[in-house]
Amino acid sequence: MAAPQRLVRQAEVALRGLGRGVGLEATDAIDRLSQLSAAADAESFLACARRLYPRVPTLLEDIYLLRALTERLPEALEMLSMRAFLVYAVVPPTEPDLLLDRAVVLEQLQFASLVPEPQRLSTARVALDHFRTRYQRCYEAHHRSYWAETARLHAQLLEAKDHAETLRRLNTLTELGPPVGEASLESYLELLEQTSGCSLLGAAVEKVDEALCPACHLRLDQQPPQEQVSEVLKRVERAIERQMARLSTVAVRQVLERSANPCVEQFLKVLQAAQIASLAEILDDELVGYLRRFLVEARIGSVLNPILSHLEQGKPPRAEEAQTALRELALVLQRAFRASSRALPPPRAALKDSPAKKPKT
Repeated sequence: MAAPQRLVRQAEVALRGLGRGVGLEATDAIDRLSQLSAAADAESFLACARRLYPRVPTLLEDIYLLRALTERLPEALEMLSMRAFLVYAVVPPTEPDLLLDRAVVLEQLQFASLVPEPQRLSTARVALDHFRTRYQRCYEAHHRSYWAETARLHAQLLEAKDHAETLRRLNTLTELGPPVGEASLESYLELLEQTSGCSLLGAAVEKVDEALCPACHLRLDQQPPQEQVSEVLKRVERAIERQMARLSTVAVRQVLERSANPCVEQFLKVLQAAQIASLAEILDDELVGYLRRFLVEARIGSVLNPILSHLEQGKPPRAEEAQTALRELALVLQRAFRASSRALPPPRAALKDSPAKKPKT
């Protein structure tokens, strides 16, 4: 227990006054060994070791890392930087030669060999330069092709903007029931942002020490979200179809057919034909407001109908029935006014062309 504690103190002294961070790998190693050295007795020491180091080699790597920071600080900092590059320079299985080059570099960058054989760092530098050159070339090609394909997906999403807006409008008709497809709309907006492009598109990605594009942080193993785009568009269409099915119920049709409004007549024809594309063209703010009014009136009619039947028969309703009807009527109106106050806000910026965003990792 004393040995890890002494090693942590020596490493902290060596890093004191450095004026910059040493990276996540080193700070995590110091944190783990600090926790281990704080164990009060042998039993808790072993329990802590099993928790922090399920693999024994990981404990040895942390010890050698801290020894390197203590005994060979400049070389250790350089190796940490080189290893950090490889953490982000993820290579997919589709690039076996590049994958092998990366494995060779990782094998060279071992702290266990740095302390007794610091000269091996020169070999590691050569191996890393070779890998970096090939990686950068592959990465630039991937960056161009990724965003070219993503631009096509973005255009596809923009073409479906009217359908997404149609679903949002239909969901403001609270008398139809709970809104549907809200998660699909959120996914649609997220994908619209993710596919909006990289600010460095059209310019070569700088050959700097970073393994990823500084603007979009695209990884080499990352592919355009083709399946996600296809799936979310299908889900939006299904949600619209479900709302149209609700509107097509006999009760709603009877209410709407009592209107002489030509817009409502056109809406009914589209509804009966289940033409989603046509629906997106005619479902504007005015028509949605008109539908909302008729749906609320239909709900109010169904609430008051038992009371009005008593009136028609000349029989007063029971007090309990009247109070229940009035409470239900108040709830219908409150819900309707809450919905209308939120309904049809100005089109969200995300439904328009979006600024460049980073791809989702």
